[in-house]
Amino acid sequence: MLAIRQFLKFFYAALFFFSFTSAAGASEPPNFLHSIPLESGWEYRWGDSPFDGVMPLWTVNPSEDDWKPIDFPSDPPEREGRTNAWFRVQLPDTVELGQSLYIYSIDLIAEVYLDGVRIYRYGTFEEDGTGRFEGWPWHLIHLPDDYPGKYLYFRVYSDYPDIGLWGQVRLGSEYGHIQAIIHRDIFPFTVGLALLSVAVGCLLLGIILRSPTSLLLSLLFFNLGQIPILESQLKQLVLFAPVFWQYFAAGSYFLLPVSIAAVAHFLFGRGLWRTHQIVWILHLFYLVGALSLSASGLVNLSSTYIYFDCLSLFSLLAVALSMSVLARGSTLNKRIFAGGCWGIYLVLLYNGLTAHGFLPWAHRSEYLGPLILLIGFLTILLRRYFDLKVSLRERTKELKELNENLEARIDERTRELMESNRTKDRFLAIIGHDLRGPIGAFAYLLDEYAQESEDIPAEDLPSLRDSANEVHQLLENLLLWANSQEGQVSAKKTTARLLPLAEKAYRQIRGPAEHKGVTVTLEIPSEFYVHVDQEMIITVLRNLLANAVKFTHPGGSVQIITQKVGDKIHVACVDNGVGMSKQQLQAFVTGENSADTQLGTKGEQGTGLGLVICREFIRLHGSQLTAESAPDTGTTLRFELPTIG
Repeated sequence: MLAIRQFLKFFYAALFFFSFTSAAGASEPPNFLHSIPLESGWEYRWGDSPFDGVMPLWTVNPSEDDWKPIDFPSDPPEREGRTNAWFRVQLPDTVELGQSLYIYSIDLIAEVYLDGVRIYRYGTFEEDGTGRFEGWPWHLIHLPDDYPGKYLYFRVYSDYPDIGLWGQVRLGSEYGHIQAIIHRDIFPFTVGLALLSVAVGCLLLGIILRSPTSLLLSLLFFNLGQIPILESQLKQLVLFAPVFWQYFAAGSYFLLPVSIAAVAHFLFGRGLWRTHQIVWILHLFYLVGALSLSASGLVNLSSTYIYFDCLSLFSLLAVALSMSVLARGSTLNKRIFAGGCWGIYLVLLYNGLTAHGFLPWAHRSEYLGPLILLIGFLTILLRRYFDLKVSLRERTKELKELNENLEARIDERTRELMESNRTKDRFLAIIGHDLRGPIGAFAYLLDEYAQESEDIPAEDLPSLRDSANEVHQLLENLLLWANSQEGQVSAKKTTARLLPLAEKAYRQIRGPAEHKGVTVTLEIPSEFYVHVDQEMIITVLRNLLANAVKFTHPGGSVQIITQKVGDKIHVACVDNGVGMSKQQLQAFVTGENSADTQLGTKGEQGTGLGLVICREFIRLHGSQLTAESAPDTGTTLRFELPTIG
């Protein structure tokens, strides 16, 4: 594919360079200026000359009264259905300009005589002076050395609407005429090649991408590319086969409305009143019928052109109008295509009016319509290229952002998985160690007393009560922690006094504190109100107090100190216990508390769940838990609570 792409780039570059350089030389070459047009002194005569053997008598014994002047040897007046005519012109008195006569075209067949001798013939005349159409080639007629000042006679037959010579008649050198043809037709020929190359590209895209649009555009551009090539006189220099070229040209010409209407049908739908569909079907039948009848000899191919031109005058106009109406509310590309089709229609209209004598003759300009559409198509391609370039840039940016987001999500999921693993390990540690210990001790004591059938001594009741409280608190923390991991915890805030909440939390840990001999003080003014989830804050205070008591030596103290700052209540839990090292403080800040936390001052065990729950509940109240600590100096944990909702 890369090699094909590089070849196409080189081909298009060379093609357009050749087009523009040839366009620069498309004006009449210097050598052609040495020829002269034979556009005056012409005469005509209706009918056909009697012959003396092979010599037409009108060329040797002309009756001057029967010859009438005409501006150009084409379509004399008062035809009235006649099919035979003669034309003559007196040649210049010098041979310096050359001995070659160039005729652009003849309607339809002709013989040329000088001094009663036939010097050129195109087509075959029957005995009755009729003949068959054999194409519209250009003609080069070689004149003898003694032609100066003599009359040149043209015998013409035509059952076509036009009769006689057509276009140009020039006298000059053969080389000069051929050079003029090359210079005049090289640009239209190159336009045709460019259109054919576009058609090949569309065909390849249609096959590779299985795109009906590309295949129809390929048909259209094949059709448009053939027209300027087949109308060009250069083809005759390659192969002199007028009938073959004419059938080929007729097929391309008749196919044009089919391809235009078919593409319009695909791009715009059936069209207004099914115009697009009707036109391509109608012209397809005309194409098949005209070529078939002509090939079978039932009609002359030349006679099919006038009916086609009349039909296409209205059918292509209807298609162009329909596309214009439908394109108004459509994309710019469709409007450009509709404009290109208008260009083709106007050029075809001009050529038809010229061909049938409604406008003065001019060089054929069939290539202008396809060129307009080609320019429109290239404009669409350029717009599409820049749109794709912008789209590709945007998609690249989106993919880059998506990739970055994906990487961030992967990192986030990785952290979540790692946290999930730590959660699992902590849960297993709690089940395997912290929860099993107190329950096992509690069960052991009950089993001992059951075997000895004794009442439980009063001195053992505090131990049993402490074990039961420890299990209860651990199970409650475990349940709260599990719910927070599932995102099932939300703060249901109400306004309440802070002191009763702290007192309730203290009552839940008073036993272990008194048993250890740690003094707990609540320095909370009774007028301090907070807007909180009461159960959450009780849980927070209970866990902070329990944690402080755990790491405070017997005889030590724990304080809850509060201060109102603005619309916040600053809460601090202060103890004079063992404190934390720098490593422990860093682990606290990052939240990486381990299940294997250190033992309390009297060997108390812990899970680290209490601080995890405190962090989560404090976060739900718009604050965070901070710590200040140093070894053997105690720890202060701080957070804030809102006073209003």
